[in-house]
Amino acid sequence: MHGNKARLALAAVAGSLLLAAACPAASLQARVAQGDDDAEEGRTGIVQLGSSDLELVYDDGYPPAGEQVVGIRFRDVRIPAGASVTQATVQFTAKDPTEGPCRLCIRGQASADPAAFNKSVKNLSRRPATHARVDWEPADWLPGQAGPAQRTPDLAPVVREIVGSREWRPGQALVLLITGTGRRRAFSYDGSQGRSGPALSLEWTLPAAAAEPPAEPHAAGEPGSVLDADRRLSVVVNAAIDNLYVTGLRLVELPLILLLPGLAGIALGTGGVAAWLLRRKGRSRWLAPLLVVLAVLALGVAAWLIDRHTLRLLKENRELRRKGSTEAIGLLDLICERQTKRKAFLFDEHHAREGLTAAFGKVRTLPLIYDDATDVVLVRIENPLAQAFLAVVDLGAPGIDIRLGTTIDRKRLTSEFARENNCTVAVNGEAGRSPKPDSGFGEWIGNLIRQGNVILLKDTDKRPFLSFDPSNRARYSPAAAVETNAVPQMYNVIWGRMDAVLDGQVVTGNWRGRQPRTVMGIDREGGRLYLLVVDGRQPGYSMGLSREEVGRILTAFGAHNAMLCDEGGSTCMFLSRFGGISNVPCDNRGQERPTYTHFGITLRE
Repeated sequence: MHGNKARLALAAVAGSLLLAAACPAASLQARVAQGDDDAEEGRTGIVQLGSSDLELVYDDGYPPAGEQVVGIRFRDVRIPAGASVTQATVQFTAKDPTEGPCRLCIRGQASADPAAFNKSVKNLSRRPATHARVDWEPADWLPGQAGPAQRTPDLAPVVREIVGSREWRPGQALVLLITGTGRRRAFSYDGSQGRSGPALSLEWTLPAAAAEPPAEPHAAGEPGSVLDADRRLSVVVNAAIDNLYVTGLRLVELPLILLLPGLAGIALGTGGVAAWLLRRKGRSRWLAPLLVVLAVLALGVAAWLIDRHTLRLLKENRELRRKGSTEAIGLLDLICERQTKRKAFLFDEHHAREGLTAAFGKVRTLPLIYDDATDVVLVRIENPLAQAFLAVVDLGAPGIDIRLGTTIDRKRLTSEFARENNCTVAVNGEAGRSPKPDSGFGEWIGNLIRQGNVILLKDTDKRPFLSFDPSNRARYSPAAAVETNAVPQMYNVIWGRMDAVLDGQVVTGNWRGRQPRTVMGIDREGGRLYLLVVDGRQPGYSMGLSREEVGRILTAFGAHNAMLCDEGGSTCMFLSRFGGISNVPCDNRGQERPTYTHFGITLRE
């Protein structure tokens, strides 16, 4: 027995030695090699390259403050394809003392040889991430430390998923993405001239090639058996179906100007041959009906392709509009941050987020400090599907002036009015009874005063209005109140169509369901102005909001009174730094509609 145990032990040792010889271990170390190989993406999607440090992951120095995404790219990672990663860590070097709870999540980019980071909006968060993740709760850091507290846990599962893909080749790049909460501040490449930037350590083994087993008779279901032949036939059939489906998708990509004539030609040609055969009595009895069926099928395919083509165009249009709005806000954030002294928002961001979530559930906001007197917020709601722009204006800011468009004898574009008056922000006013150029106001009329000069005093118990005194302090007059006498405090006045918020309470009465909306509101003290535009009537992009829903948005941001203005195709907002109209009007393929009146804000230097 003792002899058997000795032989078993000797065999185990020999097997271990053989396994070690067959699966040699290797390692490498790689440090971030260039300044654009570590990057930070803030809450608005703006990507920073060349920062002196890496904030893991809360950054309070780049407005708006909040958690960000950190990306680290290691070049020339020479792990052979098929290698089994046994250990992987990243070593950071602490730049400043940082302490407190910190919970980080580390994933990789799920693609071989990922592209370098750049400053396009959301360049980090839009990258596909690995399913594997490793959580890290680092201890407190002290300046200059580069020890176990600054070293990640084992990242082998993440790296294994990347190098285990079929596309992986030795020498490609590898990207890690870090998200989470809390704060630890590490040296970046630029902050340490490359000496103390993030360093990657990897260990792996190469498995021995598997020996091919000797050929044996085929059992049922194994390769070469009758059952295996059935399986091969099933694979062929499924492949043919997949090829047909892919062909259909490729046809959908064709322009309709090519697609429709081709399908029409096939259908007409098939039908013509079928008619000719039917006139030949007694001949080809089965062929003519078959061609008729083929013609009908061709028409069905045409209808399906047109339907798919339309849906595809709608989806692309929706994505382009959403992407355009998001990227524009992100770029504006970068521009405005450099030109604006103010660092805090004009509204309570936490309160706004809570109010929007309570009212709509899933809501995304992209806020930016637009200038020294104005914030702009992109609001995107999933249910109901809607997108809106909100401008919050500090009426007490130095240099603020109110501008009114009062050409009540003719209509003009909001953008034309805004550029003529050097407005930083402007919205449409009243378009009257219809979109026609000479429609007149009809019942949609009220008080209009520009810099103390009375244009109209036609208030009724149906029309609210906003008035501003010479110091720009705002006052709201609800629809039920009738004021037809101008007083000195009514220095600038513009009317609306109906109440949306009264004394902090949202008006719940229905008005034309969900529509594109233009809404103006003020806070309780009259020192904040709210200009809201909501896109609508555009399936897949934004369907609009009801009177109650726009009231919910405004009260979330602090409005105490608000009024609906002209809406529908008239709804538009001009932002000078945006380059023109920021939203997508629902008429004329996104073109703005002229209106009689307009409202704008200017900011003197």
